Formats: sequence, C-alpha cells, structure tokens
Amino acid sequence: MTCSIQKPVKLKRVMFLFTLLIIGRIAVPGQGNPLFSRNIHFNSGKETLYGQMILTDTTGKIPLVVFLSGSGPSSSYRTNYAGFLRFFFEEKLLGQGIALMYFDKRGVGQSTGNWYKTDFYERAADAAAAIDFACNTGWIDPARICVAGHSQGGWIAQIVAARYPERISCAVSMSGATFGVFQQLVNDYQSERVCKGVDSTLAHQKAVQKAQLTMRVVRWFPLTENMKQLKLIGDFDPRKEIQNIRLPVLFTFAGNDELVYPAWCMDVLHGLYPSGIPANFTVKTFPGTDHGYHIAAFCSRDTGKRGHESEEVRQYVTEWMIRQFTGISDGGKNVLHENNLKYKQR
Repeated sequence: MTCSIQKPVKLKRVMFLFTLLIIGRIAVPGQGNPLFSRNIHFNSGKETLYGQMILTDTTGKIPLVVFLSGSGPSSSYRTNYAGFLRFFFEEKLLGQGIALMYFDKRGVGQSTGNWYKTDFYERAADAAAAIDFACNTGWIDPARICVAGHSQGGWIAQIVAARYPERISCAVSMSGATFGVFQQLVNDYQSERVCKGVDSTLAHQKAVQKAQLTMRVVRWFPLTENMKQLKLIGDFDPRKEIQNIRLPVLFTFAGNDELVYPAWCMDVLHGLYPSGIPANFTVKTFPGTDHGYHIAAFCSRDTGKRGHESEEVRQYVTEWMIRQFTGISDGGKNVLHENNLKYKQR
C-alpha cells in the first residue's frame, strides 16, 4: 500500500496539528487505553474538508479505518452518524489500537464546496485525499488502511476499492447497494407501496413508473438541492466498479432494509459472477435488521418501531476488519499479502 506524500511544507503543517493531540484526550466507556482526538482539516482539489481523527497510540504505525457517511446535507459523524459510529466502530476498534477518521462531505459542516454538486467519483477522490492526509501524520501504517461506508457511503467505498487500491488494504460496504441509483429509487418507492398494503407486483410496476417520472423531472427542473444531486448521480451504477475490485471487501446487507433489498443486491453479484462470488469478497446478510442495522421489522421506517443496534453486526464487521489488519483470514492465510500479489499481477 502506498500513500501520496505531500510536499515538505504541507507535511510540516500536518505534523504541527498533531503535536496538539494530547489536548484532545477523550474517554470511551470500556476502553483501558488513553484515546486522543483531534479536529483535522485537509485539502481535496480546491476544497478543504474538516473532520476528526481518534487514535490510541502515537508511538508507532497503527491501522486506520476511514468512514464515509451516507447521502444528504445532514449526514455527518457529528450528528446523525454519532451513535452509529460509537456502537459499530469506536467501542470495539479503538480498544484494538485501530485509529478512526471521519470527515464531513463538501458543503457539510465547515467543509467547503457543495454536497449536491459533488458526484460519487469526487467523493471517492475526497476519501483518497483523507487517506493521504492520514499517512502524512506519521502514525498510520499505510499497509493497514480500510475504508468503510454506510448507505451512499457504501457506494463510495466500492469506488475507492476499485480506483484507489494502492491506498487501502480493504473496504467495507454497509447497506451499500450493488445496483445503481435508478434501481435504488425503484427500491425505495416499492417499499413505500408495499408498506401501505399494495401487492408487491403492482407496487413494483408503480415504483418503476414513479422513478422514471422522477428522473425526467430532475433532468429538466432540478429545483431543490436534493434534485440537483439526483440529476448529477442518477446514471451511476456500481457494477463496473465492483468488477474491478481485487482487494478484500466486505458487503453487508440488512434483511429488512426498505432502501436496499438484499435479494436484489445478491442477484447483481450472481449476475456479475455466475461461476461464484470472488474469493476476496465476503458477503453477509443480517436478518431482522433495518438499513441502519437496528433490530427491526420490515416497514418500521414510518412507524419508528425499532430496537437496539445489532450486536451480531458489530461483532462480524469489526472482527472482519481486525482479521484484515492482522493478515489472517478464516483459512489462516495472509489476506493482505495474497491480494496485493493478485492486484500487481493483473
């Protein structure tokens, strides 16, 4: 794994920021090691993105997970993703000496730019810039960096894995569809009708019609920020990106997800790989969970009736990442080494 090394002046600036880490010491329940948190910012093209980095050790090279949030202007590690990150990442990974890095999308929080004018490939480039920044702090092992994304962030994680394999050793796509934006619209609209008692076949027909109408409207009259974003990303489909992934990637799906049907995702993967899912892919569906991996029934989105976050999901995802960082797979083989060789040989 290699990271882009910045010019000495920029590197000096990065190091200066991190000499102040001890000021940001924080505590996480259940963790014995001291944790250090620092507000960060870095450049990606013409934009400056702001975020946070949390680590337990500044004396050596440690693994890193870079998290990529979902869609819209409200998705941030500071707000709606705070609880998700604490439960699924911080409470387990920090205790294992794994650093975490979050940052706001363009136009969210202090980050400059406009989220609705940013396509998925620009979001992936921002993730690559975040990784370069982390590498230049001097504390991160460039051979042990994983990107993890949820929902739309799962799509971005797939792109990073396909287009920036030299920067990461693994990727996690949580509730990130393997089908495109248009089909995800159909998925969403179909769930709305099914949850109102409409027959699934009729619901699907109506959902396709509504999705087609939606795309026609946003192409001609993108009046709101959400519509402008949809116009920009509407043609995206991750299939080609998925086919270009050579490093270890974990796809997780929620059994009762109203936004991303696991069965549709599996149909795509089986269509791409009729002879079998590639050995570097791990695919897992968790029954009885919703889009955010709460214990919930289908159609719980409107009722708000959902339980706690799934401990099974947390254990599975964190243990998978730890195995990638230690280089040990279920079969006892060195996953990182094997997959790096495969990529270089292609």
